[in-house]
Amino acid sequence: MKAIRCFRILFMIFFLVLYVKQMRGQEVHEIGLQGGASAYLGDFNHINIFKSPSFCGGAFYRRLFDDYNSIRLSVGAGMLSGSSKNIGSFLPRIPPEIEFSRQYINVDVKYEVNFIPFNPLRVKDDFFSPYLLVGIGCYFYDDSIIPAIPFGAGIKIAASPRLTMGVEVQLSKTFNDKLDGYSNVTSGRSVLINNDWFAFYGLVLSYRLKLGQKTCPAYL
Repeated sequence: MKAIRCFRILFMIFFLVLYVKQMRGQEVHEIGLQGGASAYLGDFNHINIFKSPSFCGGAFYRRLFDDYNSIRLSVGAGMLSGSSKNIGSFLPRIPPEIEFSRQYINVDVKYEVNFIPFNPLRVKDDFFSPYLLVGIGCYFYDDSIIPAIPFGAGIKIAASPRLTMGVEVQLSKTFNDKLDGYSNVTSGRSVLINNDWFAFYGLVLSYRLKLGQKTCPAYL
């Protein structure tokens, strides 16, 4: 029941944004794939997203409203691994070494904003842009449903009027402190800070189903 509720909330938000934007934006749709590495941040690894990486991948649908704004519905899967070995800090009530490696599935809705206009139809002018993204999602992990706030940044390049390639880094703030099987209840940090994170970095490839138009409707 929790999984169904999570899906309902995400789809409601997704379609609500589509409804609000549909009268203002151009009708452009993309489908895509992403692949790279997932990593864990938490009590055993505070900042290094390149520590204990595992392969992950996914697919997404993206609806573009104009040359700046779009919304993305994504589904992904991967592994999350980590170890308490050589963490360089003391953790109370912990065995000499904890290792974990678990599968996960994630679903999220993210809003994406380009720094500069991006339109593959104008390849000579607007073929490249950095971007930011933020949204909400949930992870199906270790028989639990974990809500998360994904956010990140990337760079996209138009390889052709229909094909876009990019690189992306994304962090997902969870509301769970036991992704690693350990909860640091004695930490002086607040509940908002004392939680574990998912991280993703890799390649993003999308295919434009409908080309749209060269000029954004906002400037007509």
